[in-house]
Amino acid sequence: MVLGAKITGAGGGGSIIALVTNENKEKVFKKLKEVSKEVYFIKIDFHGVKSGKLS
Repeated sequence: MVLGAKITGAGGGGSIIALVTNENKEKVFKKLKEVSKEVYFIKIDFHGVKSGKLS
């Protein structure tokens, strides 16, 4: 499901960066929404980095 993850940030404003497969992104998104009010995705492809807000 998750290929890797890293906790980052300090204090109460930390973040988790997770590397997931395209097939599992919706499942991971739903699980993260259960414990977080904001979830973002960043897609890396041949054209560079693209980001969008899912929540």
